[in-house]
Amino acid sequence: MKAGWFSARSASSPLILPLLSILLSLVIVITTGCGSSNSTPPPPKLSGNTRLTVVLSSTANDQVTDFNLYFQTLTLTNQSGKSISLLASQQPSEFIHLNGQLEPLTTVVVPQDVYTAATVTLGRAEFVCLSQYPPTGGILISHYSPIDQPPVVNLLAPITITGDSMVLSLNLQVSSSAIFPSCYTSPDFEGYSMSPTFSLTPVGRPHLPHAMRPMAW
Repeated sequence: MKAGWFSARSASSPLILPLLSILLSLVIVITTGCGSSNSTPPPPKLSGNTRLTVVLSSTANDQVTDFNLYFQTLTLTNQSGKSISLLASQQPSEFIHLNGQLEPLTTVVVPQDVYTAATVTLGRAEFVCLSQYPPTGGILISHYSPIDQPPVVNLLAPITITGDSMVLSLNLQVSSSAIFPSCYTSPDFEGYSMSPTFSLTPVGRPHLPHAMRPMAW
């Protein structure tokens, strides 16, 4: 009986093998089709313009009482290397009072795109610190104004500008920007340097005091 069962099985194998090949092909086609339907869709094509507001903020250092910057230019550069200007004129700004706060700098209309770099140029800058003056016990006020290193704007990731409106925060990193061992040094300003360093990140639309809101809003 066992020999007859094996003989019948062997005799039918030429018909079974083609059927198995067809079924396997169908499974591969169906699986491939399902995989394609579940793949991540490509990002939407960017077109048109977005109303972009840049707000100022700072991560302050309590040893610095004032940090004044005069912006000459602020630009964004897209992934193709094209730059656009965000400032029409020089803008003076003070950053210590903006520790953890937001204040609008400019609102402009820009092309929707992926922007990979930003640059700032400054007309002048100055930071101020206060301390006790050891020789007399009085108050020492130190003003330091040379810009020793060009400003740097760091992006944590490329910024995609899209939608009707968007907000970017330009945050001054005070501890990285105003470098000094102590307010009082001898000789004066020994070890002092200024390297304005910013981070630029997208944020949700902030709640701003009515008087500070850009007119375009």
